[in-house]
Amino acid sequence: MGEALLELSQVCTVCNSLSRFDLRLPKLLYGGRGVYARVLEGGAVRVGDPVLVLAPAG
Repeated sequence: MGEALLELSQVCTVCNSLSRFDLRLPKLLYGGRGVYARVLEGGAVRVGDPVLVLAPAG
């Protein structure tokens, strides 16, 4: 993604632990999903950067 290399591990859902940061977050993000990602190689990521999906290792 951009200049960075990320490893996507699993889909995540919005949970109430976000309320530790702001009580409105769970309701504001309800229905939204994301993924957990680990940065393998850092780099700049900008809006519009290409995303290349590689085959799983192993």
